[in-house]
Amino acid sequence: MLARKTLFIGRFLLVVAVLGLICAPTAFAGKGHKLNINTATVEELKELPKIGDKTANAIVKYREEHGEFKSVDELLNVKGIGKKKLELLRPLVTVDKKDGSK
Repeated sequence: MLARKTLFIGRFLLVVAVLGLICAPTAFAGKGHKLNINTATVEELKELPKIGDKTANAIVKYREEHGEFKSVDELLNVKGIGKKKLELLRPLVTVDKKDGSK
């Protein structure tokens, strides 16, 4: 009986962990807006999933050295961002101005 409960709890925790990973991007997007990577601060960038202090600073540094991002795909030029991370970030970020113009 105890082994059965332990197995159930283990499976339950695994499901919760997987759902957390799947829902993390949508939880951020649930704030009702996309984060503009051309105007975001380091602190705002760190709110994105998988973006820590180092990568957030690298994004800002790249922006300062190269000007505004022309597209979200340009994040691939930032050290610490690869294809997988870009695909995680894509629905959460934008280069558009708040009024929707580019």
